[in-house]
Amino acid sequence: MPLPPISRATPFLAAILAVVLAACGGGGSSGTTAPGSTSAAGAVPTDDTGEEPAETLAPAGERAYFSFDSTLGRVVRVDPDGGAVDEILDIDGTAYAMTFGDGALWLGMDSGTVLRVDPAGAGLVAEIAPTSSDPLFDIAQADGAVWTLHGVPGAGTALTRIDTTTNTAGEPIKAATGISFYDVAAGDGAVWLVGTSPEKATTLYSVDPASGTITDKKVDMVIDAISVADGLVWLGGTIFPNGPVGVPGVGRYDPAADTLTTVELPQEPAAIAVGAGGVWAPVGASVDGSSLYRIDPATTKLVSTIPLGDAEGGTMRVTTGAGFVWVTTAGGDAYAVDPADDSVAGAGDTPGTLGVFFP
Repeated sequence: MPLPPISRATPFLAAILAVVLAACGGGGSSGTTAPGSTSAAGAVPTDDTGEEPAETLAPAGERAYFSFDSTLGRVVRVDPDGGAVDEILDIDGTAYAMTFGDGALWLGMDSGTVLRVDPAGAGLVAEIAPTSSDPLFDIAQADGAVWTLHGVPGAGTALTRIDTTTNTAGEPIKAATGISFYDVAAGDGAVWLVGTSPEKATTLYSVDPASGTITDKKVDMVIDAISVADGLVWLGGTIFPNGPVGVPGVGRYDPAADTLTTVELPQEPAAIAVGAGGVWAPVGASVDGSSLYRIDPATTKLVSTIPLGDAEGGTMRVTTGAGFVWVTTAGGDAYAVDPADDSVAGAGDTPGTLGVFFP
């Protein structure tokens, strides 16, 4: 059944920073837009009475947006079905990174502190003091630990592990001289870093969660995005399938076999996520506007390109949950894509690009 769209008539929500935790098939036909939804071209439809349809924020389902409202300095829960915005916690400072795991929201603050927030009880569980004096810029959670990156990407950086049982941080694991970390991802008992190396502009590092030992996997890519699922590491950026000349693409790194399998894409992806039956990589400035590439995780082949809207630059986010793929753009657009037929099931104004979608 078609689902209602994300509302374009809620100006307050445009000030909220959040990742919306959000066409055509391979044959090139246009994807179906749900009745009453905003089309990819951006027109606001009306129902049979000539009135705009009832406001909703996303296709129906059991889920919520947990977001950081930088304007008012608070964590909020957005009900995507009814549109209600409820304050979870009023906090000091600005959140630079946010994730969900072990039943909690984890906010990486500008001070380097990590806040553990109970989204159900709407309270602050723990305030974990930083073991680094540098600012925090990335965060990941898996397997009973939160991993944070501190410092300045491109310069000195360090990785810190927080035990989610005791809410205590260990000593920072500093990048070696000449190396800088950019992104951290965790899952399936492993931790991964994207960083520079003496040999490459960027490469993939594995981290032993127990010892903190960091190993350069010498992956031959310029990596801009990372996602971990089912024991595999998916990387978006520039690949080198035919020698020194790079092309846009996605790589699948298999740690067990120590192999990288790549697929070329028309444009370099801005983000990457795995789930809902695919690997999903959005681009903001393709020749046809903003698009979402769908890659088959089994064959590592591009199977469809889903048009989203006007071309734009800047940060894009993608994730999966509640049976949909969710994309947000820096320009203030949000899309819910149905993986069953690669149609855009809803489109509208985004609450921003920092936060989590919680199914």
